[in-house]
Order: sequence, then C-alpha cells, then structure tokens
Amino acid sequence: MHVDEADQLYRELREAAAGPPETYARVLERALAACEADPAGGGYLDALELEYGAIGEHQIALTWLTKGLELAVRTGDPERLVDQLRDLRADSLAALDREPDWLQTAEPRAAARTARPRPSLTHAPAQVARGRGDQPPVAWAWLPADEYPHLEQRWPDIADAPIVRDETGGLVGHATYCRRMEGRLRARSEAGMTTIRITPVRWAEYTAWRTDNREEGDPADLRARYAADRCTDSSGVITWPPGRNEPCWCGSGRKYKKCCGVPDPGGML
Repeated sequence: MHVDEADQLYRELREAAAGPPETYARVLERALAACEADPAGGGYLDALELEYGAIGEHQIALTWLTKGLELAVRTGDPERLVDQLRDLRADSLAALDREPDWLQTAEPRAAARTARPRPSLTHAPAQVARGRGDQPPVAWAWLPADEYPHLEQRWPDIADAPIVRDETGGLVGHATYCRRMEGRLRARSEAGMTTIRITPVRWAEYTAWRTDNREEGDPADLRARYAADRCTDSSGVITWPPGRNEPCWCGSGRKYKKCCGVPDPGGML
C-alpha cells in the first residue's frame, strides 16, 4: 500500500469518526479490506485494530491484535510495538470479559532491532531556557482545533506548507495535521531532543503578544519567538510526550496511546 493511500484512508477514518457510527463502520471495513488485500499494508492494521476497539467491535479488534502481537513476539519486536499491542489487547479482552492469556506476558524473541528512518524536518523549533543536562528544551508552535479552521485567513504561510496539504493540494483535517506534527516530534526525540514543549498558538493571544512586544518579521520566526516566550510559563504549554494513558496532547479527548501515540503504521508519519 502506498503511503499516500494509507494517509488518505487514515484521514477518512478520522473524519468519519465525527459522524454517524454506521458511516464510520463502513469506512473502517473498507480500510481493513484494502490492508488485507495488500501485504505491504500490514503495518497499517495496527491503527485499524485500535479503531475497531474504539467503536466497540472488540471481537474483531482482538483477532487482529492477537495476530499482530504473535508476529511481534515471533520476530523480536523490531518495530517496538509489543507494549502498545498488549495494552490495546488487554482492553479488548476486558471488554469481552476474558482472562489474560499467555500471549499477554510473552516476551519477544531476541533479534536485532533497527529503527525505521524518520522524515527530515524543514522547520526548526525555538530553543528556550536549558532543561536537563546541557540540552535546552524546545518549543513547537502548534494550531489547536479551534484555530485550525482559520488557517488560510490568519496563517497563510502555514496553509502553503506540506504538513497541511494532501497529495492533491487540498487541506488535510486537523487530526491528520496533528499526526504529521507527531511524526516531526518523534523524529526530533529520536534525534536526541530530551525536552519538548508544544505551544498552542491562537490568533487573539498571538496578536496581543506581537503588539505588546512590538514584534515584527518573518511569520515563522515570529511564531517561534512566541512559542519560546510562552514556554517560560509552564501553564501555557503542553509537555510532549504525555503518558500513554494520559489525554492526548492534540485535544481529541482520547488517551495518547489511542490517538497520536498509536505506533507509526508503515512510516506514515
């Protein structure tokens, strides 16, 4: 399955999630069929297993989670998915009133683990006061859900960026934007950043800050300075990553492990 096709399927899923359950189920079934038909789509099934659990189809979710966990254990867990799959499978087992089995505690076979290459970043975040060790924490400017609808009007430079555009040039939904943001954060974390903060950027607060500080310049640089300035007050920023069972940083209301913290299926992020 091509990355663009997988991204489109995920986008449709997240958009359908806001609609009637029957519509969501139909989109989910179509996505699953596409993955089953293409052996290269195996990694994407991890996200679909989670979606079935989210709409209460735990028997279907358990079937795929069991296959995925068995594969991860047998191959030495090269993608580091065992803990995530165990958590999701435990939820489905509990929902079906079943006891944990041997697979819930099975350890991966010893095997060499190689990290999947991550995408390079085109925009550097702002550095702020130093945190742990000698490395400064970094602040990332991010548009929350209530600001995203005003993207093209208020933030035209972001509206032209690949992070918010699909393969046809159209705007992606906020959920996809957040997933892509998550990919960039993971890339930086794996590159060695130990302290990452996310600064929600809202127009009223941002323009007030510019007026008060008489800030002028390139829009991206201004947002970076704003993010760094807000980062001096912990109440105005979001620590990334949150705990697996904590609310996701994107504001969806779901647990991080069931939202942006889902393992990256097939390098989509």
